Amino acid sequence: MTALIAALSAAPALAAQVESRALTPETPGPLRTFWRDTLAQRIELRGGTLEVLVERDHANPNATTGRYVVRWNGLQVAVSEDSVGTVPLIAAVVAGSPTVVALGTRPHLKVIVLEPAREQGSIAARAFSVDVPGDAHRDPLRVVSGPENGAFALGTTALVLTYSGRTLSVEAAAPRPGGPALVPGGESEYVAAMKADLRNLMTAEEAFFADGARYTDRLEALKLRLSPGNRLIRLRLTADGWTALLGNAKTRTVCAAFVGSTPAAPATQEGVPGCI
Repeated sequence: MTALIAALSAAPALAAQVESRALTPETPGPLRTFWRDTLAQRIELRGGTLEVLVERDHANPNATTGRYVVRWNGLQVAVSEDSVGTVPLIAAVVAGSPTVVALGTRPHLKVIVLEPAREQGSIAARAFSVDVPGDAHRDPLRVVSGPENGAFALGTTALVLTYSGRTLSVEAAAPRPGGPALVPGGESEYVAAMKADLRNLMTAEEAFFADGARYTDRLEALKLRLSPGNRLIRLRLTADGWTALLGNAKTRTVCAAFVGSTPAAPATQEGVPGCI
């Protein structure tokens, strides 16, 4: 997993190349098969498995062509026909409602949104292809808000992706100085910063899990930097997930989040930070 460190020096130029637009889900089309393929990514998520299969090169079977398909529980949800010769990288795995997986390949990001379908107990997978400038596909995504109640916002140093009503909107990121945003005074700002850090912790943990099928209780292993003033009080592994408690030096309010079946007060819903 790419470290969550932005390439800020190139951000203004890349952001200037981003065109604001609204995207609708891709149509999976007929089943795509390759003469020979290999499993590039397998991500175990609640409700199923997401797999990325890449095509092998005819001339050199040890190399890939850059074409790939994405399947959710064996069903095709996205196809990429770009012959760029690179294997898709995991840019983000964000658990929530909906769950979001982003794959980075030049010249685009492939964003997979997994949310409850009309059929009880089933998950609908929707794919969006986002054209990105330069090497922005390597820029890791951070959580801006959500995902909850069918909406989310993710951002890089170059662009912001906002999802609502089955539509993914793309906008250029606003210029900002290097490093995390400073937290202004006020209780609401401290709480918002703690919730944002907990959502980014979820993103980092899911990416760590995607790489090794396990979570970690070591913050340094996640390469995650907290907002100024925030401190991690507790990060513990459970039988099927983890719990975390976060505080801030300037308030008595604490915020918690958990993944799995073990709750962590004051959070009451898996994947949704709660504060008291």
